[in-house]
Amino acid sequence: PMSLLVTIADRICTLQLNRPERQNSLDQELIRELKEALLSAETDPRVKVIVLKGGTEHFCSGLDMQYLAEGQAAD
Repeated sequence: PMSLLVTIADRICTLQLNRPERQNSLDQELIRELKEALLSAETDPRVKVIVLKGGTEHFCSGLDMQYLAEGQAAD
């Protein structure tokens, strides 16, 4: 499943975090998807506004500590 859901309607690009099992925490995949979506929306003439939201009861718990631990272990 996608970590980020992107919709465009009425000149509004909505970026919805979609990692409910990890309280929408940021990992490498979600960070990459966010960056790509923001760059795409920036140049899309259909987009006037960008809205970032959480997909569940959590907006974003910050950096995924599991991702951080795995990154340090690899170094």
